[in-house]
Amino acid sequence: MVAAPAPDQSPYVISSGRLSRTFALSPIQSAADIAPAIKTVAAALADRAVAPGEGEAIARIVDIFVRTIETSDFERRLAMLERADAEDEQQGRFAGVR
Repeated sequence: MVAAPAPDQSPYVISSGRLSRTFALSPIQSAADIAPAIKTVAAALADRAVAPGEGEAIARIVDIFVRTIETSDFERRLAMLERADAEDEQQGRFAGVR
């Protein structure tokens, strides 16, 4: 079970029903949070807090976060470039010509 925290509250708690143990996975807000999250999953595997299959499933969820962050960042940067290009066109400037 993955329980999402209330805003600005505790980290995610991953619970393995089979073993009834939990470990805290800090919220993933940026790419900088990915390595610590994977480290937490690896430590939980080493401590046998989760089974290998559960660890793999959790790692896949973290990977989805990575791809979501990458896509969001790409879209944000593309929108910035498109706005800058539109402003240049409005001011009579063309890309690459100054």
